[in-house]
Amino acid sequence: MKRYKVRLKMKSPIHIGFRESDPEVSEITASSDTIFSGIVNTYALLYGKEETDKLIDKFMNSDEDIPFKVSSLFPYIKDEYFLPKPIDYKFDTDNEKVDIKKISKAKYISEKVISKDLKDIKINHGFVSEEELKSAPYKIIKRPRVSIDRVTSATHIYYMRIVRYSENAGLWFFLDSNDEFDERIKAAIRLLGDEGLGGERSIGMGLFEPTFEELQEQAILTANNNGKYLLLSSLIPRNQEECNALSAYELYEKTGFIYPTFGADKKHEIYTMVKEGAILSKPVLGKLVDGTPSDFKDHRIIKYGLAYIVPFD
Repeated sequence: MKRYKVRLKMKSPIHIGFRESDPEVSEITASSDTIFSGIVNTYALLYGKEETDKLIDKFMNSDEDIPFKVSSLFPYIKDEYFLPKPIDYKFDTDNEKVDIKKISKAKYISEKVISKDLKDIKINHGFVSEEELKSAPYKIIKRPRVSIDRVTSATHIYYMRIVRYSENAGLWFFLDSNDEFDERIKAAIRLLGDEGLGGERSIGMGLFEPTFEELQEQAILTANNNGKYLLLSSLIPRNQEECNALSAYELYEKTGFIYPTFGADKKHEIYTMVKEGAILSKPVLGKLVDGTPSDFKDHRIIKYGLAYIVPFD
């Protein structure tokens, strides 16, 4: 199994919705199930339905020999890679340089400082970093759109929020890839960059250029941890034992739409998932869920909930 940091140089703005049918809301990052779905979709474009079914079968029938795993997407700024701020992270509150209000609002923390003494850190725009951030690495832009009623031809103006990353910033994620599928998965990610990630791809949203940095060491953050692990993906626990391993966590609901070849779009069921940044007392696997409706024949609908965890001191 090879491990990569996949860095996405954004070529266009991105729209990641999390409220159903509400274009005025957009996340600045995307969860692991979103990037997984994008990779599988472009894998199907490259290699066809039969090969994609074989890929999914590998996921559903084996815990040890899965084709690949992904973390969620997180921001990078220059050479600083950011992770979700751990839910139970303890800062030195006696340090006069640490602004408690800024800490509580921060969402991301740099890899460079997460396991170090935090006596000299910068907290700006929701990022805990080593270097001072003079401005946020992205802008949220409100763009007008027009919808036209197919029956009456009446027009309706609405606004869509999109996220544009600055020249020296973008998104990244961890990829663990089985040797057998390594080149195919990287090819699918490159095609995903041309197809677009997230919503509003028909108007050119979510385009990116990926680069793959292979990591020589499997351990991340700390080689020796104190029995704690940081969750870097959305997680669906497979049993009560895995639920019991959650020491500090937040839950959230994910839904989405199924796009058939013919006919109207369908909403798939709501899944309750563990959010990135959770702390676990031991490694867990998580699971994928086959949510294909009985009357849907185009392809299988898989919800990705495998755990991507790293040791955390």
